[in-house]
Amino acid sequence: MWKIKDDVDLKELEKYGYRFGSWGLMGKCYLKELEYMDAIYITEDRNIIFDFEDVIDMEACINKTISDLIKADLVEKV
Repeated sequence: MWKIKDDVDLKELEKYGYRFGSWGLMGKCYLKELEYMDAIYITEDRNIIFDFEDVIDMEACINKTISDLIKADLVEKV
């Protein structure tokens, strides 16, 4: 499971294409929409939730979609 590090200001996510809002069942969180109706949600408690329709290699897909956050050292694997 991936999460945003505790010392990161969540507003920093906006630099990477995430939008804050209220998203249905997810409630208030940051959202980044990807292609093919895929999305990444980052909750207020910093958990990263991946909503992918059809993925063969989940680990590769996760690493690809959050690679910018990994390079910026904003996330940690827990």
